Amino acid sequence: MPYETDEIIGRALMTNHGAIMGTITQALFDRDTGKPSHLIIRPTHDINAQMYHLTPKGDIVVPYGQVTRVKNVMVFEEKTLEKDPLN
Repeated sequence: MPYETDEIIGRALMTNHGAIMGTITQALFDRDTGKPSHLIIRPTHDINAQMYHLTPKGDIVVPYGQVTRVKNVMVFEEKTLEKDPLN
């Protein structure tokens, strides 16, 4: 996904099923490659955030490679999630 992280911060993230997950607030980078590895999402009140990996503050962590762009909306391709990316 060749998006500049600063152009997606603040955008809504939707699941591929059409549910708005929340707002992209931060990108995490791989220390070895310097490439984005995960996005931090501030969840909406309507989503069950417990279904996803969470930060200690309760924000959702999603793999960067599972996010695509459809026009002005970022879409998270829900599939098998990896083990806790923060540990």
